[in-house]
Amino acid sequence: MHALLRQASAIVSMSISRDETALAMVQKVFKRMFEQAVGAGGRLHTQVNVQLICRIHAVCPKVARFVTEMTLYSDAERKLNREIMFPLIQAGMVQPAEFTAHLAKHLDGGRNGAAVAFSMALVRTLVLDERAVAADACGDLLSALSQLAKHPSPPEGLLRLLDDARMSLNAPG
Repeated sequence: MHALLRQASAIVSMSISRDETALAMVQKVFKRMFEQAVGAGGRLHTQVNVQLICRIHAVCPKVARFVTEMTLYSDAERKLNREIMFPLIQAGMVQPAEFTAHLAKHLDGGRNGAAVAFSMALVRTLVLDERAVAADACGDLLSALSQLAKHPSPPEGLLRLLDDARMSLNAPG
C-alpha cells in the first residue's frame, strides 16, 4: 500500500506537465471515492483514496484548491456525504472556510433538511469533538445555524449544538 502511494507521487514528479497529471489523477480518484464508498470496505477505500490525494498534493500544491472546487460543484449527494467529506476536510484537501460558507448558503432557511443535518454533524464532529476545524473557519455556517435556531421549531438538537459551540468558544485555553 505504501509503495502504491509513493508511486503515485513519483509519477506526478516525473511528469512533464506535473500540474495537469496531478489534477487528472486526483479527478479520477475523487470520482472513484464515491463509487467505492458503498458496501463493505468503503471506509478503508476512502482512507486510501484520501491518502493518495494527499500524496499527490505533496507534489502539486494546486490539488487542495482543485478538490475544494470539485466539491463545491458536486451534486448534493456527494457534497453531503459524511464518510467522504469529513476525511477530506480533516486531511486539509477541502478548505473548511470556503466549504462551510458554501454550505451555509445551501441550508435554504432550514428547508434543505439534508444540508442542515450534514452541517450540524460537521460542527459537532469536526469543530467540537475532534477539533479538526477551527470554529472561526465555520463562521458563516454557525451564523446560518443560529438563524435557524430562531425559527419557531428549530431542528432537533440544534439549540444544544449551538450552546455547546458557545461554551467551547468561550472556554479558556
